[in-house]
Amino acid sequence: YIGQLVTDVSTKVRDAVFGNVGTLITFRVGAADAEFLEKEFDPEFTMQDIVNLPNYRIYLKLMVEGVTSRPFSAITLPSLRVQESLSMRDEVIKESNKRYARPREKVEKEISNWSGIMEDSEDIKGQYDVVCASCSKDTTVNFKPDESRPVYCRDCLAKIKSGEMKPVITSRDFTGHKRAEYMTDLSALGIEFEGKKPKPKKKTYTTTPKPSVVKGGMSTFSMPKKEMSLSELKVKTSEEQSEKSNKEKKHSKGPSITGLRSALQDALNEMQQTNDEDTSVPT
Repeated sequence: YIGQLVTDVSTKVRDAVFGNVGTLITFRVGAADAEFLEKEFDPEFTMQDIVNLPNYRIYLKLMVEGVTSRPFSAITLPSLRVQESLSMRDEVIKESNKRYARPREKVEKEISNWSGIMEDSEDIKGQYDVVCASCSKDTTVNFKPDESRPVYCRDCLAKIKSGEMKPVITSRDFTGHKRAEYMTDLSALGIEFEGKKPKPKKKTYTTTPKPSVVKGGMSTFSMPKKEMSLSELKVKTSEEQSEKSNKEKKHSKGPSITGLRSALQDALNEMQQTNDEDTSVPT
């Protein structure tokens, strides 16, 4: 379609294609393509002619020795008819199998050898006598039973698949392989795997109060500071502020400075008067 050669922002691809084409052939197309091709086949054919082309009819113009001819119409050759018969069909299949196919058994054997899952024929086709883990009935299975897995007869297996009966719980369902076993298997395959190393325990140190010698020869012990939260710190600061205000009130209950000054002044005045009286008495 011509619309595939046009983008939202550019028509460079469409212009390059039609600019380098000499011979142009068209079958019946849609209206959008016919609108563009009308310019190539004008005036011989219009957009309606291109849209209404019958089957096996074409419009074309040829480039001969670098010169483009005028557009004209033509009829194409009918499709080739192939003889349809069962013998021809079988012959084609036989020839295809002979050239490209291989026997199924041979292919399966090669795949098994390549993947490494080839088993002995005795293990595949053999029958093993087992006891049903649910009903204790003797039965046979076509695979080698595993001692750690429960084996069921056909009836019990059908009931378990339908949900009528629950499977037998064995010790294998509770105990798994140790992690060390998996590590050894990985190391045997060449995969380095290290388990989790135990983290060393962090050493904790306790601080003991050390004696500090103060002036006068007395030794005191400085206790470690106690950690406290913000709420406890707020309560402590409020208590300290209240104690400080109470102490200030207690100190303020004593005599004031102005009272002391007036008392001293009165005492000095009395002493001055007594001195004056002593000096005025005649001898």
